[in-house]
Amino acid sequence: MQVESLYKKTRSIIHVDDHEIVRVGVRTVVGRMPKYQLIEEDIKDGNRAMILLARHRPDIAILDIDMPGANGVEVARHIILTKLPTKVVLLSNAITNYIFEECLSLNVMGFLTKTTALAELRPCLNEVTIGNSYISSDCLNIGNEFASQLAQAGNQLQQVLSKTEIKVLKLIAIGKSTPEIAEEICKSTRTIDSHRYNMNQKLGLKGKHGLLSYAFQNKRMILSIPMD
Repeated sequence: MQVESLYKKTRSIIHVDDHEIVRVGVRTVVGRMPKYQLIEEDIKDGNRAMILLARHRPDIAILDIDMPGANGVEVARHIILTKLPTKVVLLSNAITNYIFEECLSLNVMGFLTKTTALAELRPCLNEVTIGNSYISSDCLNIGNEFASQLAQAGNQLQQVLSKTEIKVLKLIAIGKSTPEIAEEICKSTRTIDSHRYNMNQKLGLKGKHGLLSYAFQNKRMILSIPMD
């Protein structure tokens, strides 16, 4: 019932791309999907896109990665920083591992290459609408490679830290304070401080906020580690 209700609402979309042929193609596909409405057509640069995103607060933004003004990644970061409810789908001629990783950290939910974008836009929008990620068929190798790298890094971390330390690190990564962590795992704050100190030593981290910075920078990898 909840998934069905998501489809009943007409979803607003902003598309930003400096190539007219792509804008026309996206407009044609979206125009054939009754549950989606394209607003503010012919947006060609990221700077104007950010203004229109704030004005309309659309459900979905389809962004070209490489465009005049702010690029697609910068616009995606702007959406996060301004706490807009907009879900992001990125278009690119080629998506590299670096771009893929950076975009995941910005909660980008859809990845399409321009060679398959028009063919895959419909299923992509449908998946993103219900809160799922969508990766273009010709980007799957990048997604699989990234997942493999995450798993490998997670396995290496598990060889260094204890299960309890991993649990504490997961809670640090999602922004929990020492008292909150202590309450959640039923330990004293002194015990949590001891775990923090030991993790700093094992990971070679320096400074008062070294562990916090590490947890935030490696959040996706840390949270992907399975717990018994």
